[in-house]
Amino acid sequence: MYLYDQPGNLFVANFLGVTNVIEGKIEEENGKAVFLSSDGAVTVPITGKDKGSSNIVFRPQNLTIQARNAKAVLGSMRLEGTVEHIEFLGGVVRYRVTVGKYFLLVDAPHQLGEKVMPLETEVSLYLNTDQIIKLSN
Repeated sequence: MYLYDQPGNLFVANFLGVTNVIEGKIEEENGKAVFLSSDGAVTVPITGKDKGSSNIVFRPQNLTIQARNAKAVLGSMRLEGTVEHIEFLGGVVRYRVTVGKYFLLVDAPHQLGEKVMPLETEVSLYLNTDQIIKLSN
């Protein structure tokens, strides 16, 4: 479990399961470290002061998907995107959502009677920053 939750590098993160990877760099803003994606679509507060090129990774099950106009999830950061692909995997519906230049995978639990987000739907993704893993390039 430790390697899955705290991979030492990008190879291990991808080898041990499906992973969302966003490339970028860590900079300082107002005295705090933030990760900025290479396309500027994702900004994440980061612990530590390691500046320079970096990747952040997080698992599809760590994201929550909601309609764009839904109520925000407290304690989570918000990303906005568009549903590009849907795959039913039994107990999970896997969405591929475009956020900036990145395709993020979201695994939403399948519930009897719950509607699936249609293709091309504008959505909000929520992620608890505790679930983000920072990996240096």
